[in-house]
Amino acid sequence: MVRMGFACEHAGTYEDPATKKLREFDIRAISRIGYASVHLAIECKQLRPHFPLLVLQVPRRADEAYHNVLMRINPDRVEPNGYEPAARPRPRGLVVRHGPGLTTYAHGGWVGKSCAQVGRDSAGITASDTETFAKWTQAISSAQSILTSILDQEVTDQEGWIAALVLPVVVVPDGRLWTATFDADGNLTGPPAPATRVSYYMNAPAWAGDKSTGCACSLSHVEFLTVSGLETLIPSIIPSDRGLPSGFFYYRELERAVRERPR
Repeated sequence: MVRMGFACEHAGTYEDPATKKLREFDIRAISRIGYASVHLAIECKQLRPHFPLLVLQVPRRADEAYHNVLMRINPDRVEPNGYEPAARPRPRGLVVRHGPGLTTYAHGGWVGKSCAQVGRDSAGITASDTETFAKWTQAISSAQSILTSILDQEVTDQEGWIAALVLPVVVVPDGRLWTATFDADGNLTGPPAPATRVSYYMNAPAWAGDKSTGCACSLSHVEFLTVSGLETLIPSIIPSDRGLPSGFFYYRELERAVRERPR
């Protein structure tokens, strides 16, 4: 991750936003490019060779083709469109939704909808989603904690706001991630095949910040990756020329969400 331009933190702790209990994360990685930042909440799962992860995927619907960008606002400098200046308390953040045509999660692209570890024992074929479920829920909890930490940052740039893309990620060893693909009518299109990256639709509800000045920010997808698959994820959200991350797409799309206060 470091050689890909990310700063990493390993095996730290955070307060679970839902349970308020102390939890440990595996890896948090962040890359900053100007006003924008990309955050990866990574959990690692050491799957056994004979018990790999199988993800069932289908074509993504239009309403599933999105991701959210969280904007931390300096309320003394900018206000969200439609925000009433007299309202109190004043929000510290807002969410900009990137839908079809403005997101890496394309309408019609393959998306995971169900998953389980699959193997064979004395009774025959066996499947369980228990261990994997624990890992992707941990990744989501860690991502939710990151969202809140973003709203705790000070906004010091001249724009008066910063933008952040947060992705929950589960990493498994190479060769232990497989997909079974179904068409829109539920017909299996072929035998299971190995994969290095699978985007899994979650639409997980999340809240950034406190209840009075924070905002709702759902996490649309969890990324299931192999170790080598990490190298395919990064270029899809951060171009090699270190320009504006593609997960944010156009500056103007974010700029429309805020307007300068009268000086």
